[in-house]
Amino acid sequence: MYNQIENFLDEYKHKGMAENTVKAYEIHLRHYYSYLKQKDLDYKNIKTKDIRKYTRASTNRGDTNGTVNVRLSAIKSFYDYLIDDEIMEYNPITKAVFLKHKPLKTKPLTPEEKNMILTYMESKDKHIELGFKVLFATGLRVSELANLKREDVKIINNRAVVHVIHTKRDKERYVPVFDPEVAQDLLNYTEEQLIDPLFKVKKRTFQYHAEQAGKNLDILFNIHQTRYTFATERLQEGIRLDILQKLLGHKDISTTLLYAKTLDIDIINAAAPIETLMEERKDE
Repeated sequence: MYNQIENFLDEYKHKGMAENTVKAYEIHLRHYYSYLKQKDLDYKNIKTKDIRKYTRASTNRGDTNGTVNVRLSAIKSFYDYLIDDEIMEYNPITKAVFLKHKPLKTKPLTPEEKNMILTYMESKDKHIELGFKVLFATGLRVSELANLKREDVKIINNRAVVHVIHTKRDKERYVPVFDPEVAQDLLNYTEEQLIDPLFKVKKRTFQYHAEQAGKNLDILFNIHQTRYTFATERLQEGIRLDILQKLLGHKDISTTLLYAKTLDIDIINAAAPIETLMEERKDE
């Protein structure tokens, strides 16, 4: 099966599939390959019932229905390729094995809408205004922002970095503040604070201000759009999906792909490394 996966990926590369998409397919298929190897199953003898067991195993380990479906789509394409090559006579991935889920409806804000939100927040207390600026500049979850402590804001390689340790799975990551002005404001604010948490309020307070902003400005806005907007801007700058996955704290790149599906294909195809972005900021 390993060789067949390689051949499949090579063919898709030659067909002009985007590099990030090929990489995602590779990740999905290696996950499937590991499962089959663990269960001592032959990929050529897989039945639909085996795929159902695979999806149950995936959800039991914490994968969302959306993530599982993205993975199944990649596996389905692989089996379609095997059928075309006359290695398989049927595809075990049918419509029935896909899991029900609510599609992600969150969309990134336009630059104008983002400016409207930030302008609206200028009338709020300093920690609320800065909190929204940090969300847009880091892509943090609102719960992660609310849990930040003073010691979590650091300077690494002459850049402001947020050390996120209060994540869903109790793991940690480092996220640079991508807006230089926000980075300086955050450093100054942190130095002024004497107690934790850094922003003094719980996530519900930020959610409330997001709801009020949407109502007052007459635009559709929820606080999760700050993450989508952050992801959009980074992809427009050319960041790789695997780097974006780390910045957003996604366990599986399939989740990052769900974010990318809201974007134009030309943006998704961008693949410049984050080092390029950092050098550009350094030269500014």
